[in-house]
Amino acid sequence: MARINSWKWSPHACDLDRLDPVRFLNLMRDRSIGLVGDSLNENFLVALLCVLRLGDAGARKWKRRGAWRGAYFPKFNVTVAYHRAVLLARYEFHCIIEVAGIWKLGLCLMVIRLELDAADRVAYCFSRDLCSQLTMIESLQVLRSYLGVPDTQTLDCMKLREKETADASVVNVSPWYWLSLPLGIFRWQTKQPGFSGQDGVKGIYRVDVDIPADDWANISDFYDVLVFNTGHWWGPDKFPEETPLVFFKDGQPIHPPLDLTGGLKVVVKNMVSHIEKAFPKKTLKFWRLQSPRHFHGGDWNQNGSCLFDNPLEESELDLWFDPANSGTNREARMVNAVIGEALKGTSIIALELSRLSEWRADGHPAVWLGKKDAVAVWGQDCMHWCLPGVPDTWVDILAQLITYNFTPL
Repeated sequence: MARINSWKWSPHACDLDRLDPVRFLNLMRDRSIGLVGDSLNENFLVALLCVLRLGDAGARKWKRRGAWRGAYFPKFNVTVAYHRAVLLARYEFHCIIEVAGIWKLGLCLMVIRLELDAADRVAYCFSRDLCSQLTMIESLQVLRSYLGVPDTQTLDCMKLREKETADASVVNVSPWYWLSLPLGIFRWQTKQPGFSGQDGVKGIYRVDVDIPADDWANISDFYDVLVFNTGHWWGPDKFPEETPLVFFKDGQPIHPPLDLTGGLKVVVKNMVSHIEKAFPKKTLKFWRLQSPRHFHGGDWNQNGSCLFDNPLEESELDLWFDPANSGTNREARMVNAVIGEALKGTSIIALELSRLSEWRADGHPAVWLGKKDAVAVWGQDCMHWCLPGVPDTWVDILAQLITYNFTPL
């Protein structure tokens, strides 16, 4: 640990003072600071709390308003907390239990599977679009058998909504289903024998790009300072092909479907728009740019390692992080490009901590994870940071920016 903290980041032409906890808490008296995002913002929070607790011996844990963790400093009436929202947007998992083969909704928008829930009711689940691999063999009437609608009765959107509202147990779907998708349903067969049910999809994560995650949806009137981030979950290691992300807007699936990068762009753009509209102008808003990873020799699940004794050399940085090199650690600069574009013309301040952190390949927990067999299960941790360590510099920079930007009450 002494080796890790023997290095100090120094800005050009000025000094960076360490955060004085008493002075800072006095500045923030009767105010609150919130961090929203993935576990790297939690890493950030812990570093901040470790310093601030020295300014108030009576500090205690705080978990309200959807916060994942936090602290309250009663001497100054200051709250500092973290809200876990790894994508920022709301997302939820839909599982698949196939009982009736592959089914197709009209206009080639989505593939669904029919499934049974715990009460043996017919339900549905979205899957990937498999149009190119399927051939229609028969057209079926619109869920008549499941809705109990006679062949002679005309089906329209209103009547279907009335039916679903009157007897939701008939088919386990939510009201937006009728509003967002075509009513035609067709049965399909595969072009290759044996393909049906072998696409490997176990379920999907529905992402509503225009709706904030519940964990931070109702905090706009509480925090005076906010630090947002997302990025580390936008990769195939978190959402592989068998459980992909499917993006929705205004309750409807986005068509054509978006890949992970396209989804990130749309989510960030919509979340930035939401923050600008929902939070008061007086709220000081930051968006922390991406924290770089330092996996060498492979990703986290490919025996990647970060057992370094020293920081990287300046000549090594582009080799490690430039997206043009298609390296394991290109994520940070790729995500930062998306965020930078979305923040243009907004009141949200880009908290640029990426460049100074790129050097510190030596600052991660690596094999020192604190739990027996953790490395064997999860691999080395070359993403989060040791504490004390690099996030302490983040804390000092954030404190300076808050001090500079805040107008005292």
